[in-house]
Amino acid sequence: MNYSKKGDILLLLALSILLSILPVTALAADETLIDEAALLTEGMLSGLSQNDYEKFSEHFNKNMKANMSEDVFTAAQTAITEKIGDYISKEFVGREDKGQFAVMQYRAAFTFEQDVVVTTVFSEENGKLLVAGFWLDSPKLRQ
Repeated sequence: MNYSKKGDILLLLALSILLSILPVTALAADETLIDEAALLTEGMLSGLSQNDYEKFSEHFNKNMKANMSEDVFTAAQTAITEKIGDYISKEFVGREDKGQFAVMQYRAAFTFEQDVVVTTVFSEENGKLLVAGFWLDSPKLRQ
C-alpha cells in the first residue's frame, strides 16, 4: 500500500509538470506566429509606402496575388498615400483565429493619420505563412 501511494504521488507530480509545460509550448508557438506575421505585415506596409509592388506582394498566397495585381496595387497605393500619407509604425492589437486563417490586427501610424487599423489575414500552405487578406481602415480612408 505504501508503494501505491508513492506511485500515485509520482504520477500526480509527473502530470502536474506536464500540464505546466504544455501551455508554455502553445504560447511559444503563438508568439512565433505573431512575430512572423508582424514581419510580413511590416514588409507589406513598407512596400506600400515605397510604391514597391514586389515587396508588398512578396508573401501573398495565389488567391491574393490574383486579386491584387500590380495595376490594382498602384491605384490603391496612390489613393492611400494621398489620404493618410506614408507608413511610420505599427503595434500589435490582437489575433483571432477563423478556421484555417489567423487574423492579425495592428494599430498603425501614417504621416497624415495616427490611428489606422491594419488587418492582415494569414494562412499556412506547405509549412509557409502566406498573406490571404489585407486591408486598412481609418476615418480619412472612409472619406
